[in-house]
Amino acid sequence: MEYRRKFSMEAYTPDGPAFSMDVVSAQLPGDDGLIGVLGNRAPLISLLGAGRLALQDVKGAQHEYYLAGGFAQVCENVMTVLAEECIEVSKIDREQAWEEISRARKMPVETDDQRQRRRQAVAAARAKFRLAQEHWRARRKGEVTDMSLE
Repeated sequence: MEYRRKFSMEAYTPDGPAFSMDVVSAQLPGDDGLIGVLGNRAPLISLLGAGRLALQDVKGAQHEYYLAGGFAQVCENVMTVLAEECIEVSKIDREQAWEEISRARKMPVETDDQRQRRRQAVAAARAKFRLAQEHWRARRKGEVTDMSLE
């Protein structure tokens, strides 16, 4: 019996397709908490929050993306994500992510709607920056310096 059942994962942004691959597991930020998906899952539709999309492909490799806003649907072993933003974590620019936090903090807060939008924008920008920092630290920690005097 095969325990690692694969399913197709597709992600789209307003700019077009972000990626498409076969995976055995996915963990993504729902609007009200993390969502875990395995093959043969019951149908699901969910609002998305902002944070890490972690995937394990059929060969066991891990893939990480920053995901923000939109919807996710799982139906008949196909997971489709329509997101405002979906970026491979390794491609996030830390300085640009930090600037996004600053811009979000400067958003107007005169009405309840504006306060809510500002709160969501700040949370999304912080999540993006946090992922960029984690990736940067992990990459630096993994770097090996050649100390030979050749």
